[in-house]
Amino acid sequence: MTGPLDLAQAKVRYPVTLTGCTFERIVLTEASFPQLHLVDCKVGEPDHWTGELEASHLGITDGDLRLTGFHGVVDVGGAHIRDDLHLEGAQLATKPGDTYSLKATNMRLGGNLCCSTSEEASHDSGSRQARFRARGTLLLEDARIDGSVYLINAALGRARKEPEYAVSADGLTVGGSLHASGLKAHGQIRLVDATIGGPCNFRGARVHRSDARARRYEGAVLLDRAGIDGSLYCDGGFVCRGTFHAKGMRVSASAWFNGATITASAKADGAAVQLDRAVVGAVLSLERSSARHRADRYARRYRQRAAPEEPVDERLRFWTDGAVTLTGAQVGLDVRLDVTGVAGTETELVESGEDKRATVIADLTRLRTTILRLSAERGPARRARDGGLIDLSQAELVVLWDQDAVWQAADPNTGAPGGLHYVLKGLRYEAVHANDVPFDPRLRWLAASACYARSGSRPDREIAGYTVGAPAPQPYDQFAAAYAAAGKDEDYRSILKKKNKEVERHRRAVPRDLSLSRRLRAKNATVSALTSVWNFLQNFFIGYGYRPLRALLSLLAFWAIGVVTFFAVPPDPYARQTVITDKAAELPRMNWVEHLTYPADLLIPLVGFGEKDRWHPSDSWTAFLASSLVVAGWFLGATVLVSVTRVVRRQ
Repeated sequence: MTGPLDLAQAKVRYPVTLTGCTFERIVLTEASFPQLHLVDCKVGEPDHWTGELEASHLGITDGDLRLTGFHGVVDVGGAHIRDDLHLEGAQLATKPGDTYSLKATNMRLGGNLCCSTSEEASHDSGSRQARFRARGTLLLEDARIDGSVYLINAALGRARKEPEYAVSADGLTVGGSLHASGLKAHGQIRLVDATIGGPCNFRGARVHRSDARARRYEGAVLLDRAGIDGSLYCDGGFVCRGTFHAKGMRVSASAWFNGATITASAKADGAAVQLDRAVVGAVLSLERSSARHRADRYARRYRQRAAPEEPVDERLRFWTDGAVTLTGAQVGLDVRLDVTGVAGTETELVESGEDKRATVIADLTRLRTTILRLSAERGPARRARDGGLIDLSQAELVVLWDQDAVWQAADPNTGAPGGLHYVLKGLRYEAVHANDVPFDPRLRWLAASACYARSGSRPDREIAGYTVGAPAPQPYDQFAAAYAAAGKDEDYRSILKKKNKEVERHRRAVPRDLSLSRRLRAKNATVSALTSVWNFLQNFFIGYGYRPLRALLSLLAFWAIGVVTFFAVPPDPYARQTVITDKAAELPRMNWVEHLTYPADLLIPLVGFGEKDRWHPSDSWTAFLASSLVVAGWFLGATVLVSVTRVVRRQ
């Protein structure tokens, strides 16, 4: 048909169907149809088909707008369509100077938006013409779709001339679901402030966005403040070349990233998955995939190209080139993270005044969830051999469930992952996974992790800096409380004893301030020496008050020393105890019972056997021993009393 088909503002009373037609231009602005079908129609010049269907504010009153197999550019901005908009198998282009292929801003659609592979392609996998393709952007900003959106196996954008956005749908409202499994997109998928009334399915999708098009802190998928009334599926071989950015996203059910492949944008500060302040109602899973299909094979090929030195995963695991951030996120049931395939992001680390580098695997600051599950699969880890950091500062959990393979040192022979440190300052939880995890390695993990703290040296960056310094007491207290709640009193006391030892060790390791005067340095050295002696005595005799049995044994040892000493050198009686016999005045002697009770009378405070009033040491060194026994008795007795009181209070 030569010349434009101009039906602007026309009111057509009957359904219209045009099949296999070629147009130079179609103008349907503010027109009204009961239903309109333009099947296999083309608009524009041959071999280009860059003509436009101008149908802004179009009204379809009784049926569908069917553009199956359409070739050209479609503008249905502000249109009101009663039922569905069909674009299966359409080949949408862009006009010279424009970037969009489908303009549907402020569109009102009573049914579904179907931009999937046509029915012919579902029976013939080799049919390339039946796949929906759009060279430019799909503009769906502020559109309202009462049904669902189908982008299954669609192809958006072009690899050679990539648009800035493959889908731009800020403020989109969908009453049903968003189906985009198998989607192949070049450009950003943007759904900021969108509302999806059902599940959002990107299973097996491939989203590529070059760094040249990326803006700072934006990624290949942008779901900031989006609301999904269902589950989010980004698994099954999902590939995202660029950051997955979903700050403030709300998912009423679960979010699945099992087997996903995500590489961070160069302008996103290294974070690959950013779910800061996200709210997930059930499960957030970032583990390996259980399914194996065609999308998995593509993900494996992509990983080999991105990191050719790495072996192919036998079962596709979660794989990122940057950190995972869940700052301020809230997850209803549990968070599952396999750290094996996370390469992490480098950040600043200050240790002993020296600037170093650390690898942040996951930033879980202020995370709120029921169970945090951290796992490490067998096989070579993607992170550096020296491990990395998992930041749990100010997080609130019910159960911390991890494996010792996550934080134990890497095995150079088997290539087993490990060596991670946790940032535990401010972390609160009720229980910690203790089954199948030895206590001694767990205690060493606690001592190593309690020295790390988050710093505010990078306020303008997504990934914070960290420091290594004095151990914080709060992680020890929190860990001990979890073991005490589980009824493991012996481990509870071991943790608190370890806290005191580490604090004292760090205090001794702090260098002296040479800027002070000689007098102050001498005073500080004296105080430090006395404190060291005091801490040594506490640790040796009573285990910092958390070893009452050791205090009892020390008490018995002092009593035995007193018995032996005073048996060898008996004390003298006071003068008033002199006994007058027939021969002469004689001093009484201790019997064997008094030899046992006299040292006990010295050691046990507030309990009198009457022996201290009858006997006194016979020389100076036994007098010194008697005084020492009195001091030791008060020291050990007070420790035992405090320990018993602590146990009774817990029970």
